[in-house]
Amino acid sequence: MICKKFSLIICLIILLISAKNSSEQNWLPLDDGVGESLSRLYADTNNNLLYVTGIFSANSNNIFGGVAKWNGTVWDTLPNCQITPIKFIVFKYKDTLYLSGFFSNNPQIGSNIAKWNGNVFDTIPGTIDMNIYCTTEKNGLLFLGGVFNKCGNDSAFSLCTYNGHNFTAITPVYKEEAYILSMAFYHDTLYVGGVFNLYPGFPIASFAKWNGTGLVAVGDQFANVNCTIETMAVYKDELYIGGAFRKSDGFTGDYIMKWDGHQFTEVGGGANYRVTCMKVYNDVLYVGGWYTRIGNIDCDNIAKWDGTQWMCLNNDEFDFTNSIRDICVLNDRLYITGNFEKIGNDSIRNIAMFNHPLTSVTEYYKNSSQLSVYPNPVTGNEFTVSFPFIKTGTLQVINLLGEALCTYEIRNTNKISINGASFKSGCYLLRVKSDSSIFTGKLVKQ
Repeated sequence: MICKKFSLIICLIILLISAKNSSEQNWLPLDDGVGESLSRLYADTNNNLLYVTGIFSANSNNIFGGVAKWNGTVWDTLPNCQITPIKFIVFKYKDTLYLSGFFSNNPQIGSNIAKWNGNVFDTIPGTIDMNIYCTTEKNGLLFLGGVFNKCGNDSAFSLCTYNGHNFTAITPVYKEEAYILSMAFYHDTLYVGGVFNLYPGFPIASFAKWNGTGLVAVGDQFANVNCTIETMAVYKDELYIGGAFRKSDGFTGDYIMKWDGHQFTEVGGGANYRVTCMKVYNDVLYVGGWYTRIGNIDCDNIAKWDGTQWMCLNNDEFDFTNSIRDICVLNDRLYITGNFEKIGNDSIRNIAMFNHPLTSVTEYYKNSSQLSVYPNPVTGNEFTVSFPFIKTGTLQVINLLGEALCTYEIRNTNKISINGASFKSGCYLLRVKSDSSIFTGKLVKQ
């Protein structure tokens, strides 16, 4: 009996070590990280460069200022980019790199938007009052949203267009402290989100669309309420919006919901706190924020949605001390940035790369509500494996040598009962594989 208990203890230690190793392999630091708090990412796919903006402190490569670039090996500072980083972005338009920010420490740039001339960032006249938070492009025309009182020679609050030479105001969003944080074209209509007034004397709004002559509120639930739309993405022909809003305040969903042009619907049960960023890649929607639960699964700040179910990108050791603020994809790898010092037990400062190609099958570990086994430990021979969100796939029982002891096909069921009479006392890995994901669990046979 003592030997059996000792064997089980060793088995559990091995599983814990294995889980820790998985944690260390899932997320990787970029060098020793950069910054005190990072905000926005931009992936330059033509040159294989990753740009990041935020509040920087010097690292081993002496990165400073408000923006830096990562070439896959080392960080580098951009020339003449000493900027005050409140909220700003890097973007490309007509193959030219632009940077929006407060260039308060650099007299060479007399504006708040600058463009790259091949050597340094140059001033764009007439943009001193423009602070850009989001952009989108349609038919070769760039749309810009943020906080500004003028756009070129036009008076405008927070919304305008740019053709590469001139800025033109769209009908004003009133109230000087108004801001637009996100925008997207959906069904050839421009949608904007943030906090703003549509017309003088009208109540504040946070989600609106352009009707050809002006901005109009989308739905009654976004009028005269205290909420913010922080991110948008078009996915599977629906417009997804994320931010700070709750069902208890009269909204259709908690912190994330979708719009089909006529009505709002929930997204898999919503999240338990703010959704701050979204990215569509290879027919999958990646969602980041400040949440610890999304749908009906415990998940720390980063998850993916396939149109039907939520899946975590973390394991049991994953823990952000703060939040994820932006997501991007470069060379089939997912990058996240925000304000954090650790992921699990690993020191990873403010920016990380998911250490699996997104086009390959990836194991998602933190899935207690997606895969469970009972009884566990198994004292007799029979046990049941339950997987409520998987309808088709395979279930395997694997020993510590990595050998599959048995394989079961999953066909229109959410649980399988197994006779483990032939299993020796010890620890086993349970693996359920669906079309695009792998879920794992642990089994102890006494």
